[in-house]
Parts: sequence; C-alpha cells; structure tokens
Amino acid sequence: MRTLTAVVVISIVLLEIHHLLVMGEVKEKSCRATVQDITKLQLQLLAVCSKELKFKNGKEKSKKTNISSKCILRCAMIKAELTGKDGQITAESVDYLLHKFMPPSLIDKANKTFYPCMEIGLKEKFKTVEEDEFCLTYDPFIKCFMQNAQTFCA
Repeated sequence: MRTLTAVVVISIVLLEIHHLLVMGEVKEKSCRATVQDITKLQLQLLAVCSKELKFKNGKEKSKKTNISSKCILRCAMIKAELTGKDGQITAESVDYLLHKFMPPSLIDKANKTFYPCMEIGLKEKFKTVEEDEFCLTYDPFIKCFMQNAQTFCA
C-alpha cells in the first residue's frame, strides 16, 4: 500500500510538471491548488505508463503492478522530464523544472522539501530496466519523496 501511495504522490508531481510544460508559464496559486493540479496530471501519466508496460493478462498486471510500480513511476518521471530518457536525474533538470513549473512562492519551499530526495537521485545512479527489472534502485528516492511530500503544504 505504501508503494501505491508513493506512486500516486510522485505521479502527482510529475503530471503537474508535464501539464506545465505543455501550458507554459506558471501562474501564482496556493500550495494545495498546485498539489491538486499535479495530482491530476500524475494520474494521467501513470495511466499512460501502465498501458505502455503491456501486461499479458490481468493476473500478470496485478502481480507486476505491485512489484514494479517503481517502473511505472520511472516511466512517468521520464515523460515529465524530471529524468532523462535513461531514467537518471540531473541537477539541471531539477533546477529547470522547479523554476519553470512551480509558482514563484513555492520554489524555496519545494527546494527545502525535496532537495534531500533529489540528492539521492543525483548521487546514486539508477540502474536501467534491463539491469533492474523491477526498478528497485528507485526505492530510496521514491521513499524520500513520499515522506517529504506529506509535509509540503503543511
């Protein structure tokens, strides 16, 4: 259940980023409104990424979704451009996304809240899907992100 929660929270952030990439300049809005927008977008990216995994049947989907939810999140992060196509986070992509897609009033708060997680992604290179079928190397990053997201609007 924690993994599903992590998937939802990260998906929210990624969807908002994707939406903002498409829509352009970020308008000033409250933290909760920003999170709501991000949540909607993340759910869309998760749906797309779930379909791209092409499960053979419902049983395989159920089994692999529980195990490989991190791969779904990896896909969503790539689509939102948080990571490169190789699944790696770069300092440039994080900085660019924060300044381009967060309302100005939330940039400092986002930096303070999520930078420790970004450091994990920057220091520890994630394995490729070929090397890590279930994307388990993303686990420390996802756990950090999920824990810190709980206090973002507090």
